[in-house]
Formats: sequence, structure tokens, C-alpha cells
Amino acid sequence: MRRLRKADVITAFTAVVDFERMGRGLEAYIDIRLMPNTDPDRFEAHAGTIDTIEELAFVTGRFDYQARVACTDPDELDRTVRKLRQTGGAAQTETRIVLRSSSKGTVAAKR
Repeated sequence: MRRLRKADVITAFTAVVDFERMGRGLEAYIDIRLMPNTDPDRFEAHAGTIDTIEELAFVTGRFDYQARVACTDPDELDRTVRKLRQTGGAAQTETRIVLRSSSKGTVAAKR
């Protein structure tokens, strides 16, 4: 481990969070297309202020960003989407609720 860290092969460690135990059992992915006049840096800064957003990725394809969110309930998910649209500069969003997920290690163990 020390050699891998020193060689910058391992650059960080990650904690796996059980959102359900934190009271945030509703996970979803939100695809986001920005309005043409929305500055991406401003959007990213705004998204960083929204507590429910766990990860934000700038992506290729029809949408500009994908946000992974963890919410307490459907109302909080709705408020998150509204914030992205009303004050974040999102022109369009598409939300998918996670029904079940597994980590890469869990998937490999099932093979």
C-alpha cells in the first residue's frame, strides 16, 4: 500500500456510505442539460451547495451533467430537481430512481 501511494497509483481512499442508515434511502441519478447562457463553473458551484448531491459528473451525450443524489423522500428529490432548474440554470432534467445497486466488488463476487 505504501509503495502504491508513493508511486501515485493509489491517489485517495473512499468510504462506502450506507445512505439508508443516514436517513437518505432514496437514491437517484439526475441527467441535467444546461440553458445555453448558463456558465458551467457557476452551475457546478451552485450544485455544490445542494446537500443531496453526492456526486456531479460532466458527461458527453444529450446531457451536460449527471448528478447522483441521496434524498430522504420523494419530496426532497422534487426540491432538489426544482433547485437545479429554478436557480441552477438547468434547462432540462431527467431523473431515474435507483431500485437496487451493488458495488464493483459485490458484482465480481457474484460471478
